[in-house]
Amino acid sequence: MTPERAVKSLQFLRRNELDWIFFRDWRLAEGWLSSDQSKRACRLFMIGWPNR
Repeated sequence: MTPERAVKSLQFLRRNELDWIFFRDWRLAEGWLSSDQSKRACRLFMIGWPNR
């Protein structure tokens, strides 16, 4: 693996992790969910939607 490829892989992983943090714990209308709300939230995350 080249250094450039390693950097791109790490960038992808970080972006994916950040997406999941917001997906699990953030709602536009309510803001950050509580720990209990986050556990009860429906986890249907559509990767590649809408323009990814």
